[in-house]
Amino acid sequence: MSRQKRYYPEMDALKGFAIFLVILSHAIIVFPINLHKNAVCNWILNFISSVHMPLFFCISGFFFSCPQNYSDYLRKKWKRIAAPYLVFNLLDMLLRSTLSFLFHRPRNVMESLLSILFHGGEFWFLYVLFFIYALFPPLAALQKKRMRWKITVETAFLFCAASPIGDFWLFNLGNLRTYLFFFNTGFLLRNLYPLIYERVKEASRLKIAVLSSMLLALWITLLSSPLHTQYKYVVSVSLALIGIATIYPLVFWKTFHNAFVRFGPWTLQLYLLNGWTLGISRSIICNIMGVRNPAVIIVFNMLVDFGLSYVVIKYFLARFRVARYVMGVTES
Repeated sequence: MSRQKRYYPEMDALKGFAIFLVILSHAIIVFPINLHKNAVCNWILNFISSVHMPLFFCISGFFFSCPQNYSDYLRKKWKRIAAPYLVFNLLDMLLRSTLSFLFHRPRNVMESLLSILFHGGEFWFLYVLFFIYALFPPLAALQKKRMRWKITVETAFLFCAASPIGDFWLFNLGNLRTYLFFFNTGFLLRNLYPLIYERVKEASRLKIAVLSSMLLALWITLLSSPLHTQYKYVVSVSLALIGIATIYPLVFWKTFHNAFVRFGPWTLQLYLLNGWTLGISRSIICNIMGVRNPAVIIVFNMLVDFGLSYVVIKYFLARFRVARYVMGVTES
C-alpha cells in the first residue's frame, strides 16, 4: 500500500546540502590541474566523499513507497531516472569521442556504450539507483511483515556493505551492494522519523551542538585513522553513518535550512548538468584565465556549477517541456 505523500522541508534542506557536497567534490578537479595532489584539497575531498552519496541513498530510501502496480511504478522510475540517464550519457558519449581534448577521460563510442550498459557511464548514481528501485519492492514488502525480517534484511545489507568482498565492475555491483544498505536504512528510518524529529527539535541548542561536535570529532578521527586503510569497508560504512548523524541536526538551524532548502527539489537536475558546467568553469578558470590557486579554482567552479546552474535550471530550462522531460523534472 502506498504511503500518503507528505512534504518534509528539512529533507529538502538535506538534499540541497548533499548536492552541494557532490558538486564541491567535483570542483576539486583533476583536469587540467590535479588538485588531488594538494594535501589539503585531497583531505577535504576524502572528508566530503565519505558521506555525500550515502546521504543521497539514505534520503532516497526514506521517500520510497511500495507500489500497488509494479509496471506503473517502474514506468515512473524509467521516466524520472532512466530516461535522463540515457539522454545525458549519450550526449556525453558524443562529446567525449569528438572533443576528447576537453576531457580527463576520453573514450571512443564503443567504450562509452559498454560503460553505459554495464557500469553506469558518467552517471553511475542514477544507474545504481534505478536498479535499487527495480529490486526493492519485494524487499520492502517482506520487511513489513515482522520486525525479525527488518533486522534480517538490514543485517544482510550491512554485511554486504561492510565486508571486504571486493568491487565488481559489471553492472556496478560494487556500488549496488554498498548503497543498498543506506537505501534500506533510510527506508526503515521513515517509521521512526516522527520520534527522531521531535527529539532533535525539542533538544536544546547546547545539547545538539555538543553532540554534533563529538560526532564530528569522531568522524575526523576515524577518517584520519590507519583503520581506514586496514578495514576499508567497515570504516567507510561507519564514517557515512556518523556523517549523516552529524549533518541531520543542522536542518533545525534556520540559517542552514534557508540556505539549502531551495536546492532540494532540483538535485537531480544539478547532478545531470554538473559535468557540463564543470567542463566550462574549469576551462575558463584554468585554461583561459590561467589561475593556479586551488581555493580560487574551487570557489569559481562552485559559483558556476552550483549557483549559476541552479538559476539556469530553475528559471530557464525548466520552462521548456522537452528540457523538463530529459532532466527528469516532476510535474507539480
